[in-house]
Parts: sequence; structure tokens; C-alpha cells
Amino acid sequence: MAKFAEGTRVTVESSRKDIETQLKRFGATKFVTSIDDDSGRAMVQFFARGRWVRLTLELKRPNAKGQKIRVTDAEERRLWRSLAALVKAKMIAVDDGLVEFEEEFLPHVLMANGETVYERSHQAIAAEYQTGAVRALLEGPR
Repeated sequence: MAKFAEGTRVTVESSRKDIETQLKRFGATKFVTSIDDDSGRAMVQFFARGRWVRLTLELKRPNAKGQKIRVTDAEERRLWRSLAALVKAKMIAVDDGLVEFEEEFLPHVLMANGETVYERSHQAIAAEYQTGAVRALLEGPR
């Protein structure tokens, strides 16, 4: 089965604009988009409903030797189209009342230290499933 948007000719810039347009329609502001060639990550960050949200794309993938290599231009275009479709679907679900904004975007909400909720909590969730011991997902105030 072909991957979503495989063979797309839509440019990365067009997909980025599409994402921003979709988010603006739903009241998002303060957009930051960047590509970090060193880490191999692209990032879309925006402010919506009183929260900063960050969505990330991995643009470097491990090869057979474990080294990270940059994806091809065609794959980068495909990934950006996929992100645009994800954002659109999330915002439609929020707009239609299927989910609340925070429910849908919670993993991507930025915490005070710059980590997303997902980055902060995924190891605790995995440990709880592995051990059965209930743990705090997020640290309390220090």
C-alpha cells in the first residue's frame, strides 16, 4: 500500500502555508516554523486557546549502520503533506465538538521547561504499563 501523499509535488513551503492557514482559521496565532539540519527535525509551533503547541517532524532517519541520514526531498514533501492533513483533521474534530482542543493537542502542548507533555510523560506511562505501579505522569512543583 502506498504511503499518504507519496509522489506529491506540493512544495514544503506550500504545506507550511497550508498548516498555518488551517490553524489561523481556528484562531491560532504567533507561528514559528523552523528546520534544524543538525538535529534533523522540523518544527511548527503556534499559540492557541491559551497554550503553546509544538508539532515536530523527523527529517533524519537511521540507516542500516545506525547513522542518521536526511530524508530525500520527495520524502520531506510527503511528510509535510502528512502533517498538514493531521492538523486539518485535528482542527475539524475540535471544531465539530468531537474532542476538546486540549484533549486533541495535549501531547503537543509545551510545558514551562520547553518539553511537550508527551516528552515529559511517555516514559512514566511506559514504566507503569511495564511494572503495573502507578506513577505521577508529570512532576509536581519544585
